[in-house]
This record gives sequence, C-alpha cells and structure tokens, in this order.
Amino acid sequence: MKNLAFIETVPRRGYRFVGAVRQFPLAAPASTEPLASIAVLPFLFLNEVEERKALSLGFADALITMLGSLEDIAVLPTSAILNCAPSANSAQVCRDLGVRYTLQGSVQKLGTLWRVSMQLFDATTQKITFSEKHDFRLDNAFDVQDEIGYRVVESLQSRFPSAMPKSRDRYSSDPEAYDEFMSGLRESYADRTETLQSAIEHLSRAIERDAEFALAHATLSHVSMIMDFSLDPQRTWLEKAEHHCRRALTLDPALPEGHLARAWILWSPAKNFQHADAIAALERVLAARPNFERAHNRMSTICAHIGRLQEARVAHEQAQRSNPKTRSLNLEVVYLYSGDFARGRSG
Repeated sequence: MKNLAFIETVPRRGYRFVGAVRQFPLAAPASTEPLASIAVLPFLFLNEVEERKALSLGFADALITMLGSLEDIAVLPTSAILNCAPSANSAQVCRDLGVRYTLQGSVQKLGTLWRVSMQLFDATTQKITFSEKHDFRLDNAFDVQDEIGYRVVESLQSRFPSAMPKSRDRYSSDPEAYDEFMSGLRESYADRTETLQSAIEHLSRAIERDAEFALAHATLSHVSMIMDFSLDPQRTWLEKAEHHCRRALTLDPALPEGHLARAWILWSPAKNFQHADAIAALERVLAARPNFERAHNRMSTICAHIGRLQEARVAHEQAQRSNPKTRSLNLEVVYLYSGDFARGRSG
C-alpha cells in the first residue's frame, strides 16, 4: 500500500493529498479568442433522384472538412448534423446547436444540369449574409463543393491554407463508390453493433468499386477498430483495421483520417496501448485539421488514462469548441484525479 504515503490524516477533517504534483507541458493550449461557429446542414433535394441522394450528406461533409481545416472557424462535425432536417429553420438550428452561422443548401436537377442553391444565415444579425446559385454537370460536383467552400470562407473573412486539398482528391469519382461511402459514413457515427456492421458493408462495397478510395479505406479501418475496441473484440477486426489503414496511408500519406485510424490501432489492447506513438499520430492529424473532433476526443481519452490530466482537459475543451455537445470524456473523473474535488462532485 505504498500509495498511502501520499495521504495524511487531518484531525476531524478527513484526508489530504501530500504527494508531489508534476505538471506536463500542454500540447495544444486552448485559445480564449471567440471563434466563428457554423453548422453545415445536409443539402435538400428538391426532386427525387434516388441514385444521387448521397450528395445531400456529401456536400455537407465536404464543406465541413474544408472549414474544419481553419483554426479560426469552429465548424460542427458531421456527426452533429446527421439528424438535422435540411429545411430546418435557420434561427432555431443556431439556437439548438449553439452556433452563430448555419449554411443550408438545396440541389435540383434541371434536365442535364444540377442547380445548387445555398444561403448563410447569421444568428447575431438575424439575416442571411449571402445567397448564391451554381449550375453544374454531375461530373463537376466536386468543383462546386470547393467553390462553395471558398465563398463561405470569404464571407466569414477568412482564407484557406494554400495546401488545402480539393474535394475531387478526397472522394471517389465513381458515383456508386461515392454513394456507398456516404451511406457508410452516416452509419459510422452510431454506437450500435448492427449499424456499425452495416457501415462496414457499405464502406467495403465502396472499396470494391474503387480500390484507390483512400478515405473509404481509412474510415473502414476506424470503424473496424471501434468494433474491436468496444463491441466485438475479434482478431479479424484488428486485422481488417490494420490492412485498410496501411492501404489508406499508402494511397495518401497525409490523409488525416488515415492517421486517426492508426492512432486507434496503436492505442488498443492488441498493441499494448502505445500511447506515445498514438499521441504522435493524433498530433499529425490535428496539424492538418485543427478542429477535428474525433481526434481531440481520442487525445483526451488517451491523456486521461496516462495521467496527463491537464492535457486531457485541454483536448476535451478543443473538441467542445468544434461541437458543444461532444461526448469525449467523463470530466468528473479527471477533476477528481487532479484533486479538483469541488468540480468533480458538481459535474
């Protein structure tokens, strides 16, 4: 019971921790400056085109990814907007999600052309700051996604990094692979075994259609590790995760989702919880996407488990900046471990 050497009895009061406290340097201090917060909703289809419904979530996910690479904009992650109706009231969405801006768009097929309309609503002024329309052919959808992203950023008086990846480089140009990926991506945020298994089936079919779809490989690796780590610890899930992670990073060595998947693999029972390498992988993710909620959540969890409590709190706060309703960590436990008993009890 060596740990008792760090506790002394205080007469009629209880106990007091008297051990030495070591402070770790913070890997990513949270900024106190307010961010421009925005929610990008799934795009509304004005006519029924079943084979292209993936574009509804696809447009939103592409814009979320682009805006999420900016340090001065807090964009809600895809997981936060899955249940939002595309035609929801803008002011109500801002109140419900705790953001200043909402970006909403609609897609309509006009003969051989597709028309995308979008508007950006500002809850502070209660006005639409801009509204635009773009016509495009289906094989030009990625260029339209990029153009919309640039217009939104310009409206928010920011700018993209010069190395910002293009949407056509991120997604597959095969329509069926794209559809399957979007279905798998939507289900990858679930916490039910059956839904995650369905996500894996969709992502696997996306890769069958396009074997060089790096993002699909990375997402399939991530979901496989969720299955292995939390729901169904079978060796086959780990093997699948490792295979598709390697494939993703071979196809795109800089892909943030690929390094996120690698971090999940490294910090697992099968790999003896290699926290240093996992943290390094997550730091690489966040260097490319500073507001990537899933990466901040994983960083928070790892740091909490190895006793780097202040860093765990910072990572959790960073995740909350991207998504105020994030579910990354039981902070009450961190408060108690760090001696902040008042906050631990009131949390």
